[in-house]
Amino acid sequence: MPTALPLPLPPPYGLVATPRFPFPALAACTRTAALGGPRETALACLQGARLALALLPPYALSAEQRRRRAEAALGWLAALVLPAAPRHALHALYAATAQGPSPALRDALLTLRVAAADVLPAAATAELAALAAAVHAALAPREPG
Repeated sequence: MPTALPLPLPPPYGLVATPRFPFPALAACTRTAALGGPRETALACLQGARLALALLPPYALSAEQRRRRAEAALGWLAALVLPAAPRHALHALYAATAQGPSPALRDALLTLRVAAADVLPAAATAELAALAAAVHAALAPREPG
């Protein structure tokens, strides 16, 4: 009976843990959604989630970087043909990312979760809810010391 070889130790300069993409269900939805409005909605939701995630630790975007990213994303969003409900929710989300983590950002993520529920599978809406919870946790006052 062969014995299993021990796994090699990671090099001292290697990563402690393998990074994991935070939105696999949203990304999968952009691949499987029907062409046109549903796929563009899914792609815009993924973009909004990525914009919001970049406002949380360990990232530290300056106010100018946040403003420029939100401005560029809003310009891209204007070029898409989307149903009204997700369009308004996405616009609010993209605009909220210019301000950094805020209650408006959390609320925009939760609104988008409901507005895009017809297009996104349950796993993708759960990723938006988890991101909203992470924003909420970032807003919570820290315990001293």
